[in-house]
Amino acid sequence: MKKKMVLFMTIFIIVNGTALSQATVVKDSQLAEMDITRQFIQFIEDLRRDLKIPGLSAAMVKDGNVLWAKGFGFANIEKKIVATPETSYYLASLTKTFASTIIMQLVEQGKLDLDTPVSTYNIRIFSPGVITVRHLLSHTSEGQPGTFYSYNGYRFQFLGQVIRKASGRSFKDLLIEKILKPLDMTGTAPNMSAHEYSGSAFARVFENLSQPYALDKNGRIVKGHFHRSFGASGGLISTVLDIAKYDIALQQYRLLRPETQEMAFTPFVSPTGERLPYALGWFSQVYNGVRLIWHYGYYSPSISTLILKAPDEKMTLIVLANTDALSRPFPIGDGDVLNSPLAAAFFRMFIFPRKTGRTLAAVNWKSTREEITSQLEQEKDEHALDLYKKEMMSYWRVLHTMGHKEKASRLREVYSSFFPEKKQAASQKRRAIGKQQQVPVVGSDLKLIMMVCFVIFMLGFIMWPVGKGIRFLEKRKTKNAGTGKQKSGLRAAATFIAWLNGVLGLFYVAVTIFRGGLEFLLKNGFGEKQYAEVKLIFATIPLAFGCISILLVCFTFWEWKKRNRSVMGRWFYTVFTAGSLVLVFVCYHWYMVLLA
Repeated sequence: MKKKMVLFMTIFIIVNGTALSQATVVKDSQLAEMDITRQFIQFIEDLRRDLKIPGLSAAMVKDGNVLWAKGFGFANIEKKIVATPETSYYLASLTKTFASTIIMQLVEQGKLDLDTPVSTYNIRIFSPGVITVRHLLSHTSEGQPGTFYSYNGYRFQFLGQVIRKASGRSFKDLLIEKILKPLDMTGTAPNMSAHEYSGSAFARVFENLSQPYALDKNGRIVKGHFHRSFGASGGLISTVLDIAKYDIALQQYRLLRPETQEMAFTPFVSPTGERLPYALGWFSQVYNGVRLIWHYGYYSPSISTLILKAPDEKMTLIVLANTDALSRPFPIGDGDVLNSPLAAAFFRMFIFPRKTGRTLAAVNWKSTREEITSQLEQEKDEHALDLYKKEMMSYWRVLHTMGHKEKASRLREVYSSFFPEKKQAASQKRRAIGKQQQVPVVGSDLKLIMMVCFVIFMLGFIMWPVGKGIRFLEKRKTKNAGTGKQKSGLRAAATFIAWLNGVLGLFYVAVTIFRGGLEFLLKNGFGEKQYAEVKLIFATIPLAFGCISILLVCFTFWEWKKRNRSVMGRWFYTVFTAGSLVLVFVCYHWYMVLLA
């Protein structure tokens, strides 16, 4: 009996000891994670101060739950309103992920084929190939479609027209019905004017909207402007808590089927087999064996946002700010999210330990060269060093952008000595590929013709008032002498016609060359909304001064026949007329290119 009691007590002690040991391990793990979270939250606050961001909000999602959410600084400095997780911000290009989700839902419903040419939806874009919906959605529509990545928010905006044509409803209506309402995203709204949201269901969203800010040339924080545009490319307003709801719904496949969502997250592959940095409405990359799905928002000078998903780790970081400083200094648009100090720190503190079982110590990049070098020399792991390299360069950009030249220079020296640069970084390679394959939309010969015409028109504007002034002085002299001669009405009318032609010509040149209208429309295309504007610029105006040019031709012949002017004056009108006619033909050439 005693032996049984001893055996029972032994088993009881072992079992309870094991359970207590496991509980201790779990508790220690939780305490360690809480400590890392506190460190990361402090890092966000330090970065906010370094970048002079008045206010931002951040949240982290883990295993389908909001791990933490917090506000930093002020949503409105003047009114002393602090930023909270409920503060709403402009999302800028994070809106693109919502447009992608709506489009992929239409694909699931059989209403849309991603390989349909966009011309089917009355979208006109100058291209040597056929541009499809997939190309717009993946930012691969420039040059020969599908060959390289080039971020183009303007072209992405046309997907709103695709959605309307394919479904019969607007992107805004589908967004509200298919995403915002089902997920109870009450802190989210499409952007609209003040009189539209007043008294609407979205009124609270705009009441909680953070005041946009910017930095002036002296680095002082000044008020920015509220924006009112909305479309597939940008314009949504939301909170970190609502974006967390959206993220969790994506994780749980409540918005898209798993295979459809995987399609949206899979990066575009070029004909040469190159994996491009963008998928279908999302950036997609693999770093150290970890898949990262993300998007950033940037609208100068008052908007910067980031959502970074590690789907296999079931972790997401969401950050929204009321200046552009989270995005502007960092080349994350090249396709590497780890160019952002926030993303690099998040990966180092949360993802790297999960993948490797070890933590990486934080480096104070503002410390001395010796301290930074000493800490880096202790690390031997290649992956860890590469992560430090990215974090160091991202913080160099912080220091450089904010005018801390001495610290930035010191950090750059450490970087150059510890991480010798390769001949060509991946981001530089991507830019080089894009540059090589770009197809010029306006030939150099046509640009030369336009510039010659511009010079002629400028001469007209200079010479006409000068000549007018000289004639006025001569008229006064002859009048005083009592021998004044009345100027004929015909000559006055002809001079006015020449001047008017110059006005129209100069206006056209200003629109197409100096405001970039022609290049912009040829490069980015236009949809139904822009059709009337394009028609006006590239048809009506050329027609108007084309008709005037006919009168100018008659006037030029009349001047040579009557010899009422000097030889110099007659040649001026001749060249002026020739330039005008050439310009008309050039205008109509571009008109045919755009609208044919």
